[in-house]
Amino acid sequence: ADAVPAQGEGAGVAVDPALQQRLGVRLATVETQSLSRELHTYGTVAIDETTRYDVSPKVEGWIRKLHVAAEGQPVRAGQILYEIYSPELVQRQREYIELLQRRDRLLESMTEMSGQNAQMAASLARERVRAREKFVNADVDEQTLAALEQGRRVLEVVAVRAPKSGFATRIGAREGAYVTPMVNLLSVADSSKVWIDIALYPDQLAWIREGDEVTVTLPHSDL
Repeated sequence: ADAVPAQGEGAGVAVDPALQQRLGVRLATVETQSLSRELHTYGTVAIDETTRYDVSPKVEGWIRKLHVAAEGQPVRAGQILYEIYSPELVQRQREYIELLQRRDRLLESMTEMSGQNAQMAASLARERVRAREKFVNADVDEQTLAALEQGRRVLEVVAVRAPKSGFATRIGAREGAYVTPMVNLLSVADSSKVWIDIALYPDQLAWIREGDEVTVTLPHSDL
C-alpha cells in the first residue's frame, strides 16, 4: 500500500514519497498565525448629523439678500448668511438710540455721580444691558451693535452671521421671501468630521471586527 501506519514513537501515517509527489503534498513547520484577508468594497461619505445646526430668523421680516443660496456651498464662521429687513428690529434700534441719547444727556448734565443722578444712571445702564441682550438673542452681532452705538443711525437691513464653519445642507428660503421664526432658512453641517457608510456582503461580515484598520481611497487622492 502507498500509505501505512507509522511505526515507533508518535502516531501517524507514513505516505510513500512517490504518492506525496503525485498528490502535491508539501511539508512545513507548524506555527501559530492570525488568519486575515484584505477586503475591497465601496462607501458613501455622509455628514455627521450631530454637527448640523439649523438657522432660523429670530424676528419676522423679509430676506433682502441670501449670501448662502446653494446646497454644498461652504460656510465660514463669521461670514454673513443673510440680510433681513424687519420692522421689529427697526423699532428696537430706534428705542435703543433713544436710550443712549437719554444716557448721554444725563451724563452731560451731571456734576457729580451721587444720589438720584447715580440711581438714574444705574437704571439706564441696566436698560442698556437688557436691550443689548435682546439684540443678541435676535442674532444681531457685536459688530452691528457697535456701528449702531457709534453712528446712532437705524440700520434698515441687518446682517446675520454664521456662528460656525461648515457647508450648507439645506436651503429653505429665497431672497425676497417673508420669513418668521418658524421658517428654517438653511441648515449647516460641520465638514471637519464625516462618516463613511460602507457596503459589505454576508460572506465578508465574518472577517470584520471592531477596531480593524481601514484605508479609504477617494477619487484622485489617497487617504
